[in-house]
Amino acid sequence: DKFAQFSAWKPALESAIGRLPGNPDLVFLRLGVQTHVPALLDYSGNKNDDRLVVERALSSGFWSSDATHAAFVRDFITYLKSL
Repeated sequence: DKFAQFSAWKPALESAIGRLPGNPDLVFLRLGVQTHVPALLDYSGNKNDDRLVVERALSSGFWSSDATHAAFVRDFITYLKSL
């Protein structure tokens, strides 16, 4: 079931981010999850900080070697601003 899957991988994601706190790819993954997970799961506490990390990574060219990935991230940030 979806809740069991969420409960199983959430600690792994948080642990990975704990080991690599400024990693834009991991932070972007968490931002996407926190944006779309149901509110009753109470998993949205990092959205603002994560968005700033991702925006800074975009500005600094973190994804510049992969134009498709950079465009996807840019589009997602634009989507967040429209919410």
